[in-house]
Order: sequence, then C-alpha cells, then structure tokens
Amino acid sequence: MLKFRRLSIKYKILSVVVLTTGLSLLLSYTGVFANDRAYQRDILGQEMQVLARVISARSAAALSFNDKVRATENISTLLFRNSVTNACIYDAFGRKFVHINADAANHGECPSAPAPEGAHFQSDYLDVVEPITLNGIKIGSLLVRTDLTELESRVMAQFLRNVAIGIVALLTALLVSARMQRAIYRPIVELGEVAHLVTHKNNYAIRATTDNEDELGETVRAFNSMLSKIERDKVRLTEMAYLDPLTEL
Repeated sequence: MLKFRRLSIKYKILSVVVLTTGLSLLLSYTGVFANDRAYQRDILGQEMQVLARVISARSAAALSFNDKVRATENISTLLFRNSVTNACIYDAFGRKFVHINADAANHGECPSAPAPEGAHFQSDYLDVVEPITLNGIKIGSLLVRTDLTELESRVMAQFLRNVAIGIVALLTALLVSARMQRAIYRPIVELGEVAHLVTHKNNYAIRATTDNEDELGETVRAFNSMLSKIERDKVRLTEMAYLDPLTEL
C-alpha cells in the first residue's frame, strides 16, 4: 500500500484498471471453467449411461445362458471409445461374470462387486453401473469405467483459449484506457506543475490550462481564480508599501 501511495497518478490509474479488469476476467473465466467442467461431466455421464444401457440389454441373454464368450464380445464393443478402460458384467449375486481391461495398469481391475446403479465420478475416472434385466427381473449388473483424462484436457484447452482471449481483452482495455486516462491525470499533473512554479518562483501570473468541463475543470478554474486574487492582492500590497501616507503618492 505504501508503494502504491508513492506512485504517480498516471500509474495509480493504470494499476486500478489492470487490477479491476484482471480480477474481473479471472473470476469470470474461473466461473466459466467450473461450469463448463461440470456440464461436460454431466454430458459424459449421460452418454455413458445410454451406452451402458444398450450393452446391458444386449447382454441379458448371454448372462442368463451363462455364455461368457458372447458376454465378452458384447462388452468388448465398448472399447471403440478410447476413453473406456474397464467393463465388467456381474451376476445376480454380485459376482464378477466377465470383464475386459483396456488400461488395467492405470485404472486397475474391475471392482469385486458392483457399485450402486448410476454414474459415479472419481478423481480421474467415471464408473457407470446399469442393471441387466430379463423380463423385468434384474439378473445382473454392467459396470463401465471411463478415463477422464480426455475430458479434462478438452476442458482445460478451452479454459486456456478463454484466458488467451482475456489477455487480449485486457491489453486492449489498457490501450484504450491509456488514451482516455490522459483526460483525467493530465490536468492534475499540470496543476501540480503550476503550483510548483508558483511556490518556487513566486510567480502568480502563471495559469493552469484545461479543456475539461467536469470536476477537474472546475478545480483548475478555481485554482486559477485563487492565483488571480493572490496576484491582485500582491500588487495592492506592493503599491501600499511604496505609498506615502501624507501625500498618498
């Protein structure tokens, strides 16, 4: 705060513009990032639930007939999505029936028992669990695990693009404000220069100039009026100093 007080009025105004604009952009883009991230996760969760629902319907017959080959073929079709790392089918007792692991090294094996039905987001993956039913009776569950690296990368890339746009907007605002702020700080600077000359040279004939019609303009005109009054009083005092009280000459 002490350093800020020592800055010239020009740089104080510039600092205020940078801080307020930069903070506003940071808060807005952080909000956009959080909202976009939540929206993208919600969309991914819905997509994977629909996909899991289709696979679970196709796998009902294979599970009921204990056909592991057919069941494995069904869940293997999920691998067309590069983000799918694991898929498992569980029987009615929650025991693992078949499974595939596209990326077991990073995301491990399928859980020994299925999680509750629905979409479950973890730090770096999404688990979607759908029931497998036959004639309205639940005979098992399907779990699909999806890696979130691609989604997070896409959201972050969008955030960085927004930040780049924000930096351009901030620089544009600085250029515009640099021109406009001259109308604010220039009369103040000139007023200070005039006051400095009056103080050090004792010259009350100097006047400050401004084209402003606002409060700054009124301040400059009031300052000039004060100088005019002081100048008149000084002349009058000078004349009185040399005036003979008897002859009044």
